[in-house]
Amino acid sequence: MLSNSLFLLVFVVVMGVDGNVSKLASILGSLEFYNQGTVNSTDSFEWVNHKCMYLEAQNVTKPNWGWTDYSHFNYLYRRTKDGHVDPPPSGMRSAVPLGGITTGMVELRADGSLHEWTVFNQYPAGSGKIQRLDDAVLGQKVDTMDAQVIRTHSSRSFMKGVPYLRYYGAHPVGMLGIPAAAPGNYMYTKLYGYSDFRPVEDIKLNTRPTVAFTMSVQNVKGEPMPFSFYFNMPLIEQNTHRATPNPNHKTPLSVKQEANDMACQMACQQNDKCGGWSYEANKQECSQWDWVPEASYSEGSSSAPKATWNITNGCLTQWRSANGDTNGQIALCGTAESEVDDLEVTFMANNDLATIWSEFNKNGKFPTSNNIDAAAVHGSIAVSGTIPAHVTTTLTITLSWWFPQKTYLWYPVGNFYTNLFSSATDAGLGMLDTLEESATRIKNYHNAFLNSSLP
Repeated sequence: MLSNSLFLLVFVVVMGVDGNVSKLASILGSLEFYNQGTVNSTDSFEWVNHKCMYLEAQNVTKPNWGWTDYSHFNYLYRRTKDGHVDPPPSGMRSAVPLGGITTGMVELRADGSLHEWTVFNQYPAGSGKIQRLDDAVLGQKVDTMDAQVIRTHSSRSFMKGVPYLRYYGAHPVGMLGIPAAAPGNYMYTKLYGYSDFRPVEDIKLNTRPTVAFTMSVQNVKGEPMPFSFYFNMPLIEQNTHRATPNPNHKTPLSVKQEANDMACQMACQQNDKCGGWSYEANKQECSQWDWVPEASYSEGSSSAPKATWNITNGCLTQWRSANGDTNGQIALCGTAESEVDDLEVTFMANNDLATIWSEFNKNGKFPTSNNIDAAAVHGSIAVSGTIPAHVTTTLTITLSWWFPQKTYLWYPVGNFYTNLFSSATDAGLGMLDTLEESATRIKNYHNAFLNSSLP
């Protein structure tokens, strides 16, 4: 028996035995986790500076060689009610990395935020990583209730968060336990994040540049219930990041005064030669580039590639056409298991996140026409349907990417995964076709360790 003094708790997360359980929900629900962390909406977190040697900085202030430092580092703590600082819950300082091997990754943290973005070819010899995209949010809507973002600390006042989240992590999957979102506790949800995982066969496919977010939903009420799963990605604007010249592209196309970063973005969209932009708020200075510049952390700055949204093969896809490391594609695709009735996958792209959220909050989905602004900052997907009475099943959204122009110290080396996947949509749709197999491989991988006779 495990001792509590070791601070090691075993959590077997099962959705319950009430009614029918779909295959994917059953596999994911049987995964075992050996740690957990609970974050409450009333928790207060802060950074404390420490003297350390050779650690990865939270905010990378320059591309190429900028990921290591030798002096001071910010370390995350939770402020207690009596004024002390304690280590935060598991899953707050770091979490299970999600993404194919060598493709870049993102972490689903214990408070529901998405951290450590390196999917856009960020790594120590390239761009600085993006610590957090505040408007990259997952959400849910149950029946006629108000929609919720799956965050304990919502970054937007018009988005209602949840009172707490419980984080569980065991490579290569992270999971969030979400409090009941309906009166009478008749709808239970759990959010899983994982990637294509192949420890033995077809190991090349471990490089699939995709993360699957699967919502397991249990309806314990005696009647069918509408449910919707939501994901928004602010894939154009990267706040607190600025474009950085490199030896091959030292001079911008133009430097002009603009009122704000949105005006800078629009100016780039209207210039056929512009491939990316950077805005410094304190100077109200907008720089346009003929390529997609490498980005690094800078307070009061924002930057983005020039990009357009459209619907490709049933997925919402963003296309970045200029040269540079972040040239390529992002795709949001969705599906649900056959137990979900009246399945719909809908999309919306708009500059105003409040408009998108309001539309989702109305019906748990988006209009099927005239709702894609090609040059918009935000792109959202909603997977909606009806969960039959006493059924546990799943809805899934994939985030996939495809960036072929990876460089090493400005020298082009490319990405291996482009030899296996023809586009971000190809990678995402392929992941949707292998969800059960991926979950089964993860379970078998866990069992090899957890059921071992080794001490």
